[in-house]
Amino acid sequence: MRSTRLLVAIASAATTAALLATPQAIAATSNESAARTHAVQACAGAHLHVTLGRAEGTAGTTYQNVKFQNTGNAACTVKGYPNTSFRTAKGKRVGPPSSHDNFSGVPVHRLTLKPGGFAHTAVAIPDAGNFPVSQCKPHTTAKLRVTAPKRAIATVFPYHTTVCTIGDGTTRVGPLRKGQHPQ
Repeated sequence: MRSTRLLVAIASAATTAALLATPQAIAATSNESAARTHAVQACAGAHLHVTLGRAEGTAGTTYQNVKFQNTGNAACTVKGYPNTSFRTAKGKRVGPPSSHDNFSGVPVHRLTLKPGGFAHTAVAIPDAGNFPVSQCKPHTTAKLRVTAPKRAIATVFPYHTTVCTIGDGTTRVGPLRKGQHPQ
């Protein structure tokens, strides 16, 4: 009698396992995993610490590296382009905000940053001296203002340079990429 109950229990368990392996059950499990993945919230501006990395130059353009670190206690997501602009000492914007330009060629993806994790980008600052004054209208800056994608909290850094306020020499910013660019 005991062995019959054991066989019934084993058969029942095998039937349940077979039912759970149906395409519908597998799809439901995948949907649950996808829902958990989408449950990761967007990074709050207060949990993204922004710092400047090393500035690098090439072919008449300086690339100012910018890093974003998740300082929160949970993973969060970021996607797209930060907003950057140059300012006077009194905070007035100098020229247009940096245009969004995928000069890195890396596809724009939603990035999940674990606590302590990084994303980075660069602000391309063309050398204003390479453009005729009438096609550049150069202006000296005192600050760089950076706002993470789709966030309202800005970080302002002292930043002295000369930028073009019109034409092809205006500044550009690339999309966020995962990881921490070298200092």
